[in-house]
Amino acid sequence: MELKAKKLLTKREYHLYSLAWLIILLGWLGVLNYLSNKFFLRLDLTSNKAYTLSKATKQVLKELKSPVLIRAYFSSNLPAVLKSDLSLTKDLLNEYQVYGRGKIKLEVVDPEKNPKLKDELSSRGIFPVQFQVRGASELAVKEGYMALEVQYLDQRQVFSNIVDLQDFEYALSSTILKLSSEPPISVAFLSGHEEPDAYQDLNTLRSAIEKQYQFSVVNTTAGEPIPEDINLLLVISPKHLGEQDKYELDQFLMRGGKIIFLLDGAEVVQEYLVAFPKDDGLDDLLGHYGITRNHDLVMDVINERVSMRQGIFQIIKNYPLWVKIYVSQYKEAGLIKDHPFLSQLDAITLP
Repeated sequence: MELKAKKLLTKREYHLYSLAWLIILLGWLGVLNYLSNKFFLRLDLTSNKAYTLSKATKQVLKELKSPVLIRAYFSSNLPAVLKSDLSLTKDLLNEYQVYGRGKIKLEVVDPEKNPKLKDELSSRGIFPVQFQVRGASELAVKEGYMALEVQYLDQRQVFSNIVDLQDFEYALSSTILKLSSEPPISVAFLSGHEEPDAYQDLNTLRSAIEKQYQFSVVNTTAGEPIPEDINLLLVISPKHLGEQDKYELDQFLMRGGKIIFLLDGAEVVQEYLVAFPKDDGLDDLLGHYGITRNHDLVMDVINERVSMRQGIFQIIKNYPLWVKIYVSQYKEAGLIKDHPFLSQLDAITLP
């Protein structure tokens, strides 16, 4: 009887130990699951970090409140070179999906397998791209899809040819940020005072802004207030602002708006390379906010060489007023950080 009781006790202990280990195991799994959600890590072992998303992109994905649908329309009949590029793009899109943590939905569609889809894509502004295919005895021109459609709630944006994008991650992340901003961020240029034209002189800047924000042009010359839905106003090199214009700028700031002033302290006559102090009427307004602007010229020993005429001779000499910045040297010295905007620049001249 004592032996049976002892065996029964041992069996009971075995079951208790098993149950305890099971509870411990489930507890550890719960802890690991919590840590994996809180501290997420992926390793990119490629030499150039081809699949590593930037911190800015990860932050954009982290702050998404609703799902983003990314549809990639890639044809199967593309040349090998383009297929290789699109394969890298797919890998990067997968990274977006992973770091989106359920907020990025990815669909890859081959329009060649669905002729009816092509008509629908045309109505949405998505068209095939032409490319050349070299055969044994001829050079043929064919068409295929290399497009991307990004949709957030009822908003959408299309990239008809993603291979031509210089910085795919920047373009896609900027689009996601633009579509998901609630309410959308609105940026405007001040006009009506002989500022550079937003659609001609500042076309590159305007295009870059439109990729990420809503854009408009506002005019205060008639005394109308700056619209309340404007978040940021750029005042770029106006000829002269009157008292009413400055009043509207001040009221805009008082309502919580933000202004970036990009002003010229001097007016340069390009034909003769002569400069005069520029009076745009903004010194008193800036002084009211504690900003003092000097109407000075900057010179530097590192400068651009210019061609000048002296009598009948044409000479080339250093011109200290045209400061030259060698981007690579500043990067090596740690004075500026790597940025997609600077990746293709070797030097910048500031005339």
